Amino acid sequence: MPKLPVAVVALCLVGFAAAETPRPAAGPQPRGERWLGIGVTDPKDGDYAKAFDEARRVGMRHVVLSFDWRDLETKPGEFRPEMDFLQIANAWYPPRKTPVHLMIRPIHTNQDVRPAHLKGLAFDDPKVVAAFKALLDWAFTRIPDLDVPSLSIGSEIDGWLGEDAARWNQYTAFVKETAAHARKLRPGLRIACEAMFAGLSRKSAPLLKALNAHCDVLGVSHYPINDASEVLPPSSIRDAFQAACDFAGDKPVFFYQLGYPSGAACKSTEEKQAQFVREVFAAWDTRAKAVPFLNLTWMDDIPASAVEGYTKYYQFDGKGFREFLGTLGMRHEGGKPKAAWGALAQETGKRGW
Repeated sequence: MPKLPVAVVALCLVGFAAAETPRPAAGPQPRGERWLGIGVTDPKDGDYAKAFDEARRVGMRHVVLSFDWRDLETKPGEFRPEMDFLQIANAWYPPRKTPVHLMIRPIHTNQDVRPAHLKGLAFDDPKVVAAFKALLDWAFTRIPDLDVPSLSIGSEIDGWLGEDAARWNQYTAFVKETAAHARKLRPGLRIACEAMFAGLSRKSAPLLKALNAHCDVLGVSHYPINDASEVLPPSSIRDAFQAACDFAGDKPVFFYQLGYPSGAACKSTEEKQAQFVREVFAAWDTRAKAVPFLNLTWMDDIPASAVEGYTKYYQFDGKGFREFLGTLGMRHEGGKPKAAWGALAQETGKRGW
């Protein structure tokens, strides 16, 4: 796969997979134990409950919530986020019987998002390890009722770690310690470190494998685009499923982010995006046990102001990148369905979601 710009790669989905012999295509397979997530973006009308219910109607059963470390620990040892979304989640999702996959991010793609007082220290510095354990202690006190199937320590971590072996080794030691602590806080919790799909085949892939030895699942993000933000064929997702499962070995794969833009500047169309959705489910049918969870990104297109925020956050810009960010939704901003939303309803309906 062509090398992606760091900021684009950083947006890729991470997944976990277990080795499994793919079945020949035999038509839609029953849902079984598969979990489907949908990235429910902030709706234009502000009615999250309505958007959530609409996502449920097309098969969403799990959600992903992500937080940068620095937004939770606002002062050294003090956890006073501007809005306590963890506590809100603890009140909102359990009555709706919706499990929540957490991402708490020391690294977010190409950004080190630790609190300022910890930046500059190696990740395996005892101060950094102790601080993240304290963050986990606090976080899990906020969500006593929440069903949390997995925790990803970081998002698209290879975007910042790059090919620096020392950084990888330090982060691996950090994850080994903090993952063990998280499992004690919530027995049965599965740990991941989401990486970009492109990272499975880079020179740093052996370092990612060593890190993933301390995880329970392989977390992946994937957006099939090239270095010009132009889409790859929708059918390319079949090879992506195969490659992720091969890399994961006997561990399951979770695609925490999986999406496909519809914009013309990305050499895409709404029909191509719809075909991608169909191809995702066809590929998933052949890897149902190996890939228990995937999260489609996003439900609605995000507004221009949000696109602007992402370009500043990732320090990357360009017409194709903006179009990529702005047309990932399966519905237009405001909720008008694209062809992909209808395809999603059809594919989930065929499988019993």
